[in-house]
Order: sequence, then structure tokens, then C-alpha cells
Amino acid sequence: MVSHIHQATLFEQSEVERLPKPEIHYLANWFTDHKDLFIELKEELSWNKQYRSRFTVSFGLSYTKDSKLRHKIPFPDSFLKITQKIEQDLGYSPNNCLANYYPTGDHYISFHSDQDMEMQAHSGVSIVSLGTTRLMQLRKINDHRISYAYPLAPGSLFYMTDQLQKEWQHGIPKQYNCGERISLSFRALKESQDPIESD
Repeated sequence: MVSHIHQATLFEQSEVERLPKPEIHYLANWFTDHKDLFIELKEELSWNKQYRSRFTVSFGLSYTKDSKLRHKIPFPDSFLKITQKIEQDLGYSPNNCLANYYPTGDHYISFHSDQDMEMQAHSGVSIVSLGTTRLMQLRKINDHRISYAYPLAPGSLFYMTDQLQKEWQHGIPKQYNCGERISLSFRALKESQDPIESD
């Protein structure tokens, strides 16, 4: 349970008060080695390019529900400092990470929520941003007129609780004339009784 993380100083006070508290938190300058990590991941990962909207790579425990065999791909060594900070600051240990690479501002991810994933209770989603600042949009599932947009700076942490996924969707819209960005979204998924194949 998060108890000692404060709301973003990046936003105006009036905007902070409108955040869907206490289910969301933002920390600027949370990961100081973001520049080196961006270069490493961009150049060394084997990016899956099956989506036209963005490139992806998944690590840790898979969350694919259409297969009885779950895969587990080890985290890169460069993730260790991040996972340790997540456990220290947020109180959960992630066993899954989805990396998204947005080469240009024309790349995006549509509105969605992670409520269908079997996340461990009181964990959530921790998004670490690398590269260019992009907007994160949130909108209420039952009323799309209620929405917010937040700039996610490189090295920042944007945390959403598991409870938030039941009421809000999030996405990264297209953004004119933007540079490259990589996001790392860390989750703690429930361990399944299904067999796990290590890659």
C-alpha cells in the first residue's frame, strides 16, 4: 500500500486536486539513469513490430490468457535498480514488464484499462518514461467526458493502483512533432497454477 508518495509537483495545484486520488501518483526525476537506459533498450532489444501503433517487448510472467502455457522471460539486468525502487517506494515486487517504443509522435496506444489482468491485490501499474515527454490521457470508463492529460517526463514514474483500472482507461495519443519515447510498465501478476515455460 502506498503511504509516503505525494502528488505531482509538476501539475498546477488545481489540477492536482482533480486527480483521481488516491489511485494515481506522479514522481518526476524518479529514475536518474533514464538516458543511458533509453539508448540501451532502443539498440539492444528485439522489438516486436506486429502493431503499427508502437513496438513492444514483454518480460517476466506473461499475461496471455488464450494459452494454457505461460511464458517467463527474465528481466534484463538493467531493470534491477528499477524493480528494487518500485518495491521500496510502492510496496510490491513486479514480475511482469511491458516495454513500448514510440519512434515518432505518430505512434500511440489507444485507450484501455488493465482490469482484465490478474494483478496481485494492492499492486498496480508503475510506468517509467524514457526519451521524449509524451502525454498520458485518462478518461472515466462510464463517462468519457471526464478526462485528464498529463505530461510524462523522462525519468518520471506514473503509478496507477489496481483499483483505478476498474473505473478509468488510459492511453498515449498521437502528438505532433514528437521524438522517440520508451515506456516501461511494471506489474505484479498473480502466479498461476498453469505450467510456466522459461525462455
